[in-house]
Amino acid sequence: MSDAWIGFCGGLLAALVGGLIASVVQRHNETKRRKEETRLAVYLMLMELNAQYFWVASFQLRGEEPPPEVIVACREIAWKLADRLRSFDQVEFLDDILEILFSAVVPSANERAKKLDVLLEKYGRIVNPAYAKHVAGISRANVKSLGAGEKINSYAPALWQDPR
Repeated sequence: MSDAWIGFCGGLLAALVGGLIASVVQRHNETKRRKEETRLAVYLMLMELNAQYFWVASFQLRGEEPPPEVIVACREIAWKLADRLRSFDQVEFLDDILEILFSAVVPSANERAKKLDVLLEKYGRIVNPAYAKHVAGISRANVKSLGAGEKINSYAPALWQDPR
């Protein structure tokens, strides 16, 4: 075999190996990007669910039924979250999320809300540590004031309720 053929075969082999490595790296990067996107989407949906479920737990603690629109909002968020997890389930705390969404064993809305708070703290440390730290502090202060029987009279946009 001549030197030209050896060079050609060597070049062809190098191109094939390089293409294979590039393909593997690209697939790895795509999976990583998809995981980060899903992680953020799941975290945001969990936060949205937590905001709505807070009212469910609050009404249950007072012995009242929550408004139907709150129940509907929680159900819609929960199913959007479940759909997202079905499309890409390589996220952290999958078992915890599914238990919060679907388990009938959790004895009360308050217990489920506590589990959701714990999950959000753990998840927040992964997704957005600074935000999670500040929101957790604000949330604890709000819960303490509600637990002390104080009425929330706030003009904070995220706390506004429909006056109906």
